[in-house]
Parts: sequence; C-alpha cells; structure tokens
Amino acid sequence: MAMIECSECGNDVSDKAGSCPNCGAPVRDSGGDTQTIEETSKTWKSHQLFGGLATVVGFVGAMTLGGGLSSGGGASAMIFGAIGFVGIFWFLGARLMAWWHHG
Repeated sequence: MAMIECSECGNDVSDKAGSCPNCGAPVRDSGGDTQTIEETSKTWKSHQLFGGLATVVGFVGAMTLGGGLSSGGGASAMIFGAIGFVGIFWFLGARLMAWWHHG
C-alpha cells in the first residue's frame, strides 16, 4: 500500500482508497474501481410519470364509461381508450430517452 497525494487538497491518501477521506475527490490511481452513478434527468422522470398517469386515467375512464373497450361503449369511452394508448407510448418513449440519455 502506497500513499499518494490527493490532487484536490494535497493530503496523503492510500492508493487503494476510492476517494480522499478529507475532501472526497476520487483517487486517480485506484485501478479503475471508482464507480460513477448517473442521475436520470428530471425531465425524463416527469415524462414517465405523466405517461403512466395518462395510461391509468385513460384505461380506467374507458372501462367505467363504456363498460369495457369491447362492449361498444360511447365515444367518450373511445376517447379515454385513445388517451390510454397515447399514455403507453408516451411512457415507453420517455423510458427509451432516459436510457438513451445515459448511453
């Protein structure tokens, strides 16, 4: 175990440490053991939330107003069903973009 100098604060840090105990800066000579955690953008999280809500509201509205999508309910049941399908694609698109953002 060798001691190296922290690039941020100048204190001595073990070369086996993942970060400096004084300032928290990552140690460069740690052999690639440092793990970086990326946050998903709040934009994509909100799109996933609204897509999921549209899906639930659409399908629940279609089931309660029309007695089921296959029963030939009114136009409002078809509109709610369409909202549900748009919500599914909205949610899946947001999931894809969150994945792509971190790719």
